[in-house]
Amino acid sequence: MRLVVLILIALALPMSVFADDWNANINVVLTTPEFAGCSGNHLGILESMVCEDLVSTPIEGIAFLWVVMSDGDVFPDGIGGIQFGIEHEKDMQGWSLCTGGAEIPEDGWPASGTGNAATWGGGCYYPPGENAVVGFFTLNDGASGWMAITEDPRVGTALWSDCVPVSQDFAPELLGSLDNSTGGDPNCDEIATPTIESSWGRVKAHY
Repeated sequence: MRLVVLILIALALPMSVFADDWNANINVVLTTPEFAGCSGNHLGILESMVCEDLVSTPIEGIAFLWVVMSDGDVFPDGIGGIQFGIEHEKDMQGWSLCTGGAEIPEDGWPASGTGNAATWGGGCYYPPGENAVVGFFTLNDGASGWMAITEDPRVGTALWSDCVPVSQDFAPELLGSLDNSTGGDPNCDEIATPTIESSWGRVKAHY
């Protein structure tokens, strides 16, 4: 089992990294229960939007909170893996991964202060537009409060890799947040962030 964990993380964190500057964000998007599930046209609707369209309005009752990666350059080299954490004060029923790949959630996920790492099916995905859906959280009836995407506490950063594979940290400014009592606008900022280097030794040190 431990070997499987190491292999999955190695896919999300490539051996060596030499990347150009990327402009990618992680957003959180609130929807009603009718707009849920990893099948059907829900993912297609979200992924066909531009980043600026990912606007959330307040919702009472059961709701779903989607994690969506956005790239104004439309993912020219695809997307292979992502790793991030969450902090929140919400009442959550659970989490559903929609990438068609594998994941390694931290013990207790999706509790506040935990992290997750996931890959896309086949190790590579080319979204049809600016957005790639990672998955969604189910919020209990009457749940309220804020949620923020953060670094994965297991590695001290949030990052993603394309299909080359090349990996890069998300700058803190590129991580979205949302208060479902007031709604919110997506984070579509574009800034240059430094690339990182990962090694098999660095991966094993964390798992």
